[in-house]
Amino acid sequence: MRSYQGGCHCGAVKVVFENAVVPADLEIRSCGCGFCTRHGARTITDPAGHLELHAAGDAAMIYRFAMGITDFIICRACGCYMGALMEDDDDLFGIVNSRMLDDRGCFDGAATSRDYSAEDEEGRRARRRATWTPVTWRHDTDVA
Repeated sequence: MRSYQGGCHCGAVKVVFENAVVPADLEIRSCGCGFCTRHGARTITDPAGHLELHAAGDAAMIYRFAMGITDFIICRACGCYMGALMEDDDDLFGIVNSRMLDDRGCFDGAATSRDYSAEDEEGRRARRRATWTPVTWRHDTDVA
């Protein structure tokens, strides 16, 4: 397993992404939704890996929109979009914004543009269970 650490601009929200795939073989995604487009997000996942997010105190803000099944993690102080989480049957799956990793240059390949707008909730959950990374999330929550 390789381990990539990072965090938001101010350091209040930390991330560790572990995976067994070399960066060149990971698909970098560029979601076409307004939120991801406005944040310039380039997300990565590995279903065989592990993602850990940690926010001290109330450093992270949780934002939900559309279907309301996804928590988008944003640093309350500096506004960085860290990644997204989805709880499903007591399991937590997520993606990380590769721009938040210290070694983000390893993930500078071309991003695959994705449009998920035609998915229903069941389809979206199934896709994420199959493709997103298992997550450990340590935080205090605030849903906006």
